[in-house]
Amino acid sequence: IAEREMLAGVKRLGVAVSGGEDSVCLLHFLSELSGALEIEIVALHVNHKIRETAERDARFVQKLCRELDVECKVANVDVPAFAKENKLGTEAAARILRYNAFEEMAKKHKLDKIALAHHQADQAETVLLHILRGSGLSGAQGMEAVRGIFIRPLLKTAKQDIIKYNYENGLKHVDDETNADNNYARNFLRNEIFPLLKKQWRGIEATLSNFAEIAREDNEFISGLVPTNEIIRSGNNVKIPLAWFEFKPSIINRVIAEAFAKLVGATDLESKHIALVIETAKNGENGAKIDLPKGVRAIKEYECLTLVKKEEPKPTELTYSFKVGKISIPNFGVIMTTKTVSYRDASNRGLMVVDADKLPKNAKWRFRKDGDVFTKFGGGTATVNKFLGDKKVPARLRDKIPMLFLGNEVFIIGGLEISDKVKTDRETIDAFVLEFISE
Repeated sequence: IAEREMLAGVKRLGVAVSGGEDSVCLLHFLSELSGALEIEIVALHVNHKIRETAERDARFVQKLCRELDVECKVANVDVPAFAKENKLGTEAAARILRYNAFEEMAKKHKLDKIALAHHQADQAETVLLHILRGSGLSGAQGMEAVRGIFIRPLLKTAKQDIIKYNYENGLKHVDDETNADNNYARNFLRNEIFPLLKKQWRGIEATLSNFAEIAREDNEFISGLVPTNEIIRSGNNVKIPLAWFEFKPSIINRVIAEAFAKLVGATDLESKHIALVIETAKNGENGAKIDLPKGVRAIKEYECLTLVKKEEPKPTELTYSFKVGKISIPNFGVIMTTKTVSYRDASNRGLMVVDADKLPKNAKWRFRKDGDVFTKFGGGTATVNKFLGDKKVPARLRDKIPMLFLGNEVFIIGGLEISDKVKTDRETIDAFVLEFISE
């Protein structure tokens, strides 16, 4: 606690208490310190509604808190229903709902930090589990002692010391019968694998915990070399320049993971996914796609590898009459049109300008269709699709650009180009000035 300054500035501290021996130890230990540290302790219990004994555990925690004269708050979450609705395993669903509940209770009860009871053996299990799942250094570093509002005071504490502490202080606890279910990956490691490892390497848990510290230090150094400020999310996508894929693997791997995290707020991208992204970026054809977790798709688009969140909505089939004023177009944004004689500096301000007399009066806005043609600025005709390809507009965006047309002839490609047929010249008196504001 002192080494990591875990309680610096803390006035109200939440302690996650399941009723198991680890959390009972942590609650008792911190409640004993609270007077000297001038900290209010609030016990937080989450009822996951997974087991028939869940209500028993909640009552046990409440009784313990009365004995310790500690404030107690209980949150109820329905893990089975959430898991079914979101097609998640029980472990993953429980973790999501548990941490959501903790964060909500922190806000509601004005808690500065929340202490979790993970200990050295938990850290060793986490490190090995991540390695077995194909994680790199980020996974090998295990759990962090301090992360946001969460602190883990027991992370370097051996399990036998927790057992000894509880015995010496006469502390009782409840057992979670699901801890014996080896269908859960962590339980399988704890109950089957670690006992075998300990026969050969008695200090395996401390060794893996120390390894996690080394991995954390190395990971922090390498991560400091990643150009995170240049990884920018724009709407539902993040672009990674293809030139970056010439970086060393230790850098580009982290670039991909950071881009993924910026898009979906999650970091559970495995090495196999990162390898697929790199292969697509380096050897895939333009337009090549691969699917990643969390509904993300990676697409090679000209000079970039783009991570896109979910399938973007298809454009509307509606058409819109050209008019002065504001037009809102679903899945695109807004078109602002003004008519003026003072138009000469508009293009310098990033706006589009067309001759008002040259533009057909019955022109309409719509999205592109096969067969649309365009007279390029400066002369020469081309299909709209070829023009957009020449401009290196990604295929996934081409159907989302509003265009002003009459029949199959396009006069304005929103935000990109105007037809040579409607450009201003020395004879122009009135002009339409257009601004395209995308969502």
